[in-house]
Order: sequence, then C-alpha cells, then structure tokens
Amino acid sequence: MDTGPVNSATNHLRPTRIGVFGGSFNPIHNGHIRAVNLFMDRLRLDETLLVPSGAPFYKRTYAVPFEHRYRMCQLAAQELPGVSVSDVEENHVSGMYSCDMLAAVKRLHPDAELFFLVGSDVYERVPVWKGIRRIAELATFAAIVRTGNAGAASRMFTLTETAELLKKYGARTVFIQGGRPLSSTAVRAEAEQRRSLDGLVPAVVADYIREHHLYAREGA
Repeated sequence: MDTGPVNSATNHLRPTRIGVFGGSFNPIHNGHIRAVNLFMDRLRLDETLLVPSGAPFYKRTYAVPFEHRYRMCQLAAQELPGVSVSDVEENHVSGMYSCDMLAAVKRLHPDAELFFLVGSDVYERVPVWKGIRRIAELATFAAIVRTGNAGAASRMFTLTETAELLKKYGARTVFIQGGRPLSSTAVRAEAEQRRSLDGLVPAVVADYIREHHLYAREGA
C-alpha cells in the first residue's frame, strides 16, 4: 500500500497512465475538479477519463438523463488539460458494475496502466463489490482522502484497514491526501431553489444547468 505520490518515470517507454473516474456526476462539481487535479498531479497521469454512469447511483426525481450529465462533464473537461469524457456506459441504462466498466476501458486502451479513481467514502465499500479480483487485475485503486478535520486520523486508520483487506484479492491502493467536502446533493439543493452556483460548479456547468432548467423546483 502506498500513501504518497507516485514517482514519475523517466523511461519514455513506460505505459500510458490513465485515471478512470466514474460516477453519476449529477452534476459534476468543483469537488470533482479538485480531485481530478490532485489525481493528475500526484499520480503523474497522462490522461483522466470521466465516466458518467448509465444511470445515477442515487435515484431521485430530480436525476437527469445521461446526455445532460455527459455534456456537463464535457464542458468541465474543456478547462482541464488531459481530461476527457467516456461514453462507455451510455447504453447501460441500469448502470454497469465497476469491473465491467473498467474492462470496457481496458479494451479501448489495452496497453495503458489504469488507475481507478475514487473518493474515500466509495473506497470503504469496495470489499463488498462484485468482481474485486477482476478490478485488481485491471487497475490500481487511487482513493482521495479529506484532510484537516477532526476525524481525519480515525478515517485514515479505517481506510488503511480496507487496503489491507483488499490485498488478499491482489489489489494495490494509493491514497491521495487533500480532498475537500462537497457533494452533488448540496449542489442540487442550491439549484433546486435557483440560487447561485458560484464556487460550487464550473461556470460553464452553472450556465448549462440554468439554460436547461436542471434540478430547479417548479415555483422556486
């Protein structure tokens, strides 16, 4: 298990390093953007793929279709060098298991070294996922950890235990320090009331949400 940055390789023959960041992105927000930037820097990634899920993980009446979530990711990615958006889950309206999603990415990038980028809350649930051994074969886990709060040390201990547990499946984990709390739920709550999204999402995403009246409650 690693807890620090991955050293950059000077060998030009090293495989392309690709981060795979999946999620509902409902909507993509500045917490995601900060995480992507940290992953890109600390892991020395050549590319990061944002992979919107075929269906939102959290089913709510204000969930928006894939095409809107995909487009918002595209708009955000325009301002992030080395970041692009994958549509591998577009036709999977019920979503895909992570092992199948990573396998689909690997088929598109057979020679790349994959890093599966997740938040620490997601990482804690990994031991009960389907296809853990397959995921471990396909990618290295990279989990971003929030710092600077009262429970940080306790949380890190729990995450380290999870990493040790996953080793029996052959999984390798890198922890990236520096995550900050922000959720899509909080962004939707602001959008629902038609309040400003400044500082919560990229400006181009805020404009898109307003233009398409996403999340807004009628009468708000």
